[in-house]
Amino acid sequence: MISIHVSEIIERPVGEVFAFAGCADNDSLWRTGLSARWPIVSGPPVANMLIQETVTYLGNRFTMQGVIETVEADARVTFRSTRATMPMWGQRLFEPVGNHTYFTYELTLEPTGTYGLLPAQTADLFTRLIREDVGTLKQLLESRNETGHEQVAVMELAMA
Repeated sequence: MISIHVSEIIERPVGEVFAFAGCADNDSLWRTGLSARWPIVSGPPVANMLIQETVTYLGNRFTMQGVIETVEADARVTFRSTRATMPMWGQRLFEPVGNHTYFTYELTLEPTGTYGLLPAQTADLFTRLIREDVGTLKQLLESRNETGHEQVAVMELAMA
């Protein structure tokens, strides 16, 4: 079994980060190799929401069907696989730090096949992947903030 924990401070309010990163509809915008993802029902996460995703990583294709188990608004989303190439479960945690968010992505998986024969390398590969994904999420959300300020400045200039 491999457990991965990656955290990052995102310079956006917790409600905004939760609305974006808690919703499976947005995962394709920040998760590497996600070629298909669908909640059976689209929209914000709710307990017992069924999800399915296909991720391609290092030439291997992983398919997971799962369920969102719990949702605590602006705080936590937990999930687990119900049918997967590699059984997994995890959570996304959202903690306010002033006007910013301490975001943590936790994933526990049971490697199978070749991945099961090389647990240390598998842990390193998936940790690197999740670290890159969380970095992309941070950059995406923080750049939306900068873009928003630029648009406001342009609008204010146009009105003057």
